[in-house]
Amino acid sequence: MITITYPTYNSQVQLWKSTLEELVMSHQFVENTNETPQLTNNKEHIEGYENIEKYIAELTEFQKVWFSCACN
Repeated sequence: MITITYPTYNSQVQLWKSTLEELVMSHQFVENTNETPQLTNNKEHIEGYENIEKYIAELTEFQKVWFSCACN
């Protein structure tokens, strides 16, 4: 399960939440006083808005490739 801790709920956190819901990924969001948002997925640990954005974008791309039809 993906867990994201964040200092304040904002539009970026909302976008991450919406994207993970669209991907049907198991996730949890926890408001925390940390200055930097953090994402944990099993043994992976990502910090910072840009790095989390990149990680979620890579998940989105992976899912597109995984479910694409290679029926040629």
